[in-house]
Amino acid sequence: MLDEWDIVGEGASTGVLGACFCRPAFVMLSLDGGVILRCDVGEVSIDFSVVREPHHAQTLVRHGEWMAGSPLVDESIRSAIKRWLASYR
Repeated sequence: MLDEWDIVGEGASTGVLGACFCRPAFVMLSLDGGVILRCDVGEVSIDFSVVREPHHAQTLVRHGEWMAGSPLVDESIRSAIKRWLASYR
């Protein structure tokens, strides 16, 4: 495990977590499904949102249901969302 994580700087510059250095754009779900982290560039700052126990947020559950059934969403993401939804039903 790293002492420091650079998900906004070098992580974003790789293109995996954003468009370039200090331009993050990602959503992550913890391995146990208990936390969602979202990061994006806002109008004047870098915005982070963290939601604990997202399965209790009906808006997120409904959005997950939509994503799980949408052909516009990559199959690997749809599969992950389906697993997350099934784990809390």
